[in-house]
Amino acid sequence: MQRQLLEYYRGLCKDFHRLFLEVNQAYGRDTVHDLRVNLKKQMAFYRFLEAVEPPFSAKEAKASFGELYDLAGKVRDLQVERSLLRKTVRLDSLFASWLKQREAAYKTLLQEYEKELTLAPVRRLERTVESAIQAIHPGIALDCFERFLKTLLEKIRETLKGTGAVERLHYLRKRIKDLYFNLHMLELLIPETSLPKKNIKALDKFQTLLGNWHDLDFIRELLREEPHACSSKIRHKVDKEHAKATEKTVSELGGLGAILDELEQVLEDALHAARLAHLIEGGEQRLAVNSSFHQKNMEEGIK
Repeated sequence: MQRQLLEYYRGLCKDFHRLFLEVNQAYGRDTVHDLRVNLKKQMAFYRFLEAVEPPFSAKEAKASFGELYDLAGKVRDLQVERSLLRKTVRLDSLFASWLKQREAAYKTLLQEYEKELTLAPVRRLERTVESAIQAIHPGIALDCFERFLKTLLEKIRETLKGTGAVERLHYLRKRIKDLYFNLHMLELLIPETSLPKKNIKALDKFQTLLGNWHDLDFIRELLREEPHACSSKIRHKVDKEHAKATEKTVSELGGLGAILDELEQVLEDALHAARLAHLIEGGEQRLAVNSSFHQKNMEEGIK
């Protein structure tokens, strides 16, 4: 178990340091997107680790990155905003230029922030995480992880029943992504687990659906904050598209409950099998120790 978790985490760290350098040395179209995804995977991993090794703090882990997580998110949102607006409405040259300058300003802000940012806290975090992984007790970890995932599933279900579409969708987007990443942790904890592909594919579809809605919501809020940046015609068009996306997203989320139920059953079956295997393995180890001890006593008696 620890070996798989260490390999996964070290892979995340390696990718993070590469992407961190790319922001200032080889900035490409997908650099910030990939950095943001890497940080989201790390945050999901830290919440997992907090659940199975409680002395570890996910909040303190996030603080090690300073403002990098939020700044990378802002740049990515502005990238998507400009691309999506070009597809949604007809942009006049002044508005298009304003959008481009805004994105460029935040990109520069991110690059300048990175130049001043020391990675010493991140490297200390990496050592702390590796120590926490090695301290995990398999039997206890399985129980803690089950409670963690079941709590997450229950929170998603409660949100589905709630009111206030915009607030619900923001919360669901984050929690479903968290669930998606942490189901991968299940496969690392229990390599024999076979997650149903149709459910994982459906969960990914909901991620995409909520992500597309979030992009439109971000644009709508930005244009409300900057009403003089564009014409009322553009704002009206964005509002209309946002309303359609909200209605569509809320409607399609009706099928999410059944998928969560099936995933929970897979989770319970996998953890039950893993506990049995852990008990059997522990029993065999105790038997081997007792047998060795008995053999040693017999040999000493013969002498």
